Amino acid sequence: MAATSDPFFDLPHDSEWNACIGRQGTEENYVDGYIEAAIELASAVIDKGLHGQRDTLAMPILYNTRHGVELALKLAISRLHRMGAIPQVHPKDHDIRSHWEFLAQAGAGDVKLRRLIADLQPYVESLATIDDDGQELRYAENRAGGKSLEGKALANIAVIRDSVIQLGKVIEALKYRAIDLGEERATGTFTPECSRTDLIAIADRLPPIDKWRDPVFDEVKAAVMAEFGLSGKKFSAAVTAIKSSRETCRRIGQMTPLKHLTDAHARYAIEQWALCHPHEPAAGGLGLDYGAPRDFEAIAARHSVDQTVIDAIRRALSLDEIADLEAVYQVGRLNQFAEHYDQILKLACERRHLQGDDLWEAVHYLVTKTNLQTGVARGLVILGRPDLAGQIAAIKRGPA
Repeated sequence: MAATSDPFFDLPHDSEWNACIGRQGTEENYVDGYIEAAIELASAVIDKGLHGQRDTLAMPILYNTRHGVELALKLAISRLHRMGAIPQVHPKDHDIRSHWEFLAQAGAGDVKLRRLIADLQPYVESLATIDDDGQELRYAENRAGGKSLEGKALANIAVIRDSVIQLGKVIEALKYRAIDLGEERATGTFTPECSRTDLIAIADRLPPIDKWRDPVFDEVKAAVMAEFGLSGKKFSAAVTAIKSSRETCRRIGQMTPLKHLTDAHARYAIEQWALCHPHEPAAGGLGLDYGAPRDFEAIAARHSVDQTVIDAIRRALSLDEIADLEAVYQVGRLNQFAEHYDQILKLACERRHLQGDDLWEAVHYLVTKTNLQTGVARGLVILGRPDLAGQIAAIKRGPA
């Protein structure tokens, strides 16, 4: 007996339209899919002039929208709970108004997230009013035996489409803010009321720390407390958190020294590096002339300079200072959070100590990086040393 084919899950040889589902799918796929389906259906009715299908497609459009909202709320609650931003999850049901109220009342410690949750309210209220449990948009008869959507007679597909497009933007922003918030909380720089982003915004509002006894500080404090909904005690907790982070400390005028690398040796290393990386003269076109003879004497001279620079840095900097220079560069190159500096430095130091006293490879790695100066300067800003970053950035590279 011939095997029967699966009408929905058989896979043809042509894989162009294969979709990733199940174990290859994600929660985001479900959220995005239902909202996108609503937009595509509404757009098809309007763009193709399907007047005869307005009545039949209105319910699938609205149901997909409602289900997308339900999934977005559940996704946000789940993520916030996993990262510890809210203490518990909502009971499993299909009540989108209850889910929204739960999320709004949870008071997640992030201003942007709270604003996005507030932006969802009119969409949730509208859909929850006509369908509080996900039944009336799916069936012609409700649980009580009455006619579904009895209180409505007309719905405009164009209005629905425009609203779903705007709703999709809010959900997209909510989804990505929850992802970013999880990454921020991993740094440990937050309070129950304020995210890392909030603390940076507050630090930027505060005057330099040496002006905190002036009347202007009290004025800014009152404004910040009102804007972020903080009591005096919670404001003090925010200030304590600001003082504990390199990133926020430098925003209130406090410089944080590096663990091992001295300012003088940071400048010296980049000055030496600059000898290996002179400014190249501007060339016309792409500057590629594969037929031109190679200047082997110039290449040999360049290698000699590289070796001299490597030896000079090895003599001047300690093993831990070289590891620190590498860590600062990695922070700046990868735009890492300042709070990850200690771990990056720890790993760099371990690598260098394993190599022993022969640091040629480590210094060669740094000296050959054409973006070392910009990476270190950026890293120093992130790590709370904008003053030293300016000095590093100002080091001149000689002519070619």
